[in-house]
Amino acid sequence: MFWNKSKGVDLDSLSNKELEKKMEEFTEDGERASVILESRRKELLELYRVAYVQIEQKLYTQALNSLNSYLKLSEKYGEIVKEFVFELIILAATDSGEDSSGILSVYDSIVNYYRKKECAGLAEVFMKKREDYEIEVNRIKEMQERYSFSIDEEPVRLALERLESIKVNSYRNNANDVSFDAVWRSVLVQVDYYEQGEKGWNMLNKTTYKGAKNWLKSFAHLCKEDIPDEYKSKEE
Repeated sequence: MFWNKSKGVDLDSLSNKELEKKMEEFTEDGERASVILESRRKELLELYRVAYVQIEQKLYTQALNSLNSYLKLSEKYGEIVKEFVFELIILAATDSGEDSSGILSVYDSIVNYYRKKECAGLAEVFMKKREDYEIEVNRIKEMQERYSFSIDEEPVRLALERLESIKVNSYRNNANDVSFDAVWRSVLVQVDYYEQGEKGWNMLNKTTYKGAKNWLKSFAHLCKEDIPDEYKSKEE
């Protein structure tokens, strides 16, 4: 194939956008631009892949280092960072145990990045994600105030959220909510009242009893203390 000659250009100094434009030329430089651009994007894709695997392996510091290298290369090549890359950064920061103020700071940096790059749509997307995250953080903070033990573990928090959505929660004695076990047993007390027909003490009806019983069975595995045999899983 014959190519038109072009003036000497340092293609390595061009941005990805400039390389894309150069590719439109029917010249040797146009072909070289295509090769360089493909190589750069493979390099970025490999960094993303490595970071993804590192997160799966819980190597969060290494993953964040890989993603930081991705950001630096993107800036060097004039490539706008894709939304999914920032999503991975947020995931790595969250799973690594970064506190909420640190996560909010990450969101702020992403929003500022897209604003500087004049990507208003993506800036709005991450601003909305930030707002949703902050709402969730405040919701969990308010929920934590109702218990005198940590609800940081997601399974425990989900169990309590479910409990607060059923009627038995308004009947149980929550004065001694010092652990998840104590909460679980306070529900068990209400179920026992119903099953034993305790007049004056039983507040449940057939429907609310069933909901309470199902809750006990669903979340008994979160208890650290011994529980009645009927609530133990078959594997125990």
